This record gives sequence, structure tokens and C-alpha cells, in this order.
Amino acid sequence: NIFPFIPPYIHMSSTRDVVVINNTCSELGGHLRKLTDAQLSSLCMQLMQSGYRVVLTGAPSDAGALELFIQTHFTASDRVSHIAGKLNFEEYYRFLSNSCTAMVSIDSAPLHMALMLGVPVVSLWGPINPVQRIQPDRTKRHLTYYLAKSCSPCIHLTEHIPCNGNNHCMKDMYSTTIASMLDKLIHENI
Repeated sequence: NIFPFIPPYIHMSSTRDVVVINNTCSELGGHLRKLTDAQLSSLCMQLMQSGYRVVLTGAPSDAGALELFIQTHFTASDRVSHIAGKLNFEEYYRFLSNSCTAMVSIDSAPLHMALMLGVPVVSLWGPINPVQRIQPDRTKRHLTYYLAKSCSPCIHLTEHIPCNGNNHCMKDMYSTTIASMLDKLIHENI
């Protein structure tokens, strides 16, 4: 294993063919920020068809849900795995820095870590306007996907979510658009 800090269940290569997807968040309104399982599955399929391995990330408490998602949508031969709860902070930080090609992330701590490390990132914003949380990217290593729905931003600003939890701001995002943005970002940063 080229990267000894990565446990053996994730075989890493020096080709950097790993795209990390972070679709988890424990903060207020985390469930409203997430892609649906159908969107996430479609995105993973598109990335695998492009030759990438997909690694889903999350906290230890997300491991069960991610394992169930993988078992439901993929076979053992697919190139989708998760590292939720499997790496300590230092290992996770090194993994992002040394082993991943790019990341797709909702607004969550892994997004901000990847941005600090200079990892190419496509960030997804629904119930939060990205200008509320991040600085404009001058490095061309970060693209944001934000639909700017009339009811967004809402979380952090109101106690009653206008959509009553039917978060069109995320559900109306296309996995093909995310994959296209990611492809553009990766090829501009090779």
C-alpha cells in the first residue's frame, strides 16, 4: 500500500482516481442539504463510468446508513466504498490531501477541509447561499452548484422551512450537471 496511513480496506494507487463524495452533515438542517439516494446513486454510477473509484465519507454515526446505501445500490464489484468512522482525523486529512482527485460535497466540515487543502471541489448548496459560508474562489479549484430557489436561503434564517422539508433546492439538482462540473474542474486542474 503506497499510503500506509490508509487502512487496507481502501486500496489506494498513485493514479489519484478517487472522487470523494460527502453527502452528510450533522449541523442544523443537515437532512435538508443532502442529495437524495437516487441522485447520489446516479452520480456514483456516472463517476464509475468515467473510470473513478468513489469513496463516500461521513462521521462514525453515518457508517451504517452509508453501508446500507452501498449494499442497496451497488454490487461487490463496483468501485464504491465508504470511510465513515474508519479513519482518524490525521488519516482523513492525509487521505484528502494525498489520495483524492476531487471532492463533491454539501456544506459540511469535509468541504471546508478540502478547500483549505486545495483539493478540487464541486460544492452543492440548496437551503444555504454559498456566499453565506465561503469566500469566492480565485484559484479555479472550486465550483459551486446553487439553484437560488426563491425560498433559499432558509436554514439558519427561519424556524419554519418554507418547503416543509421538501427541499426542491437540492432535489432539483441534476447528477449529470454535477458530474459535468466535476469533469471540467478535474481537467482544468490536472
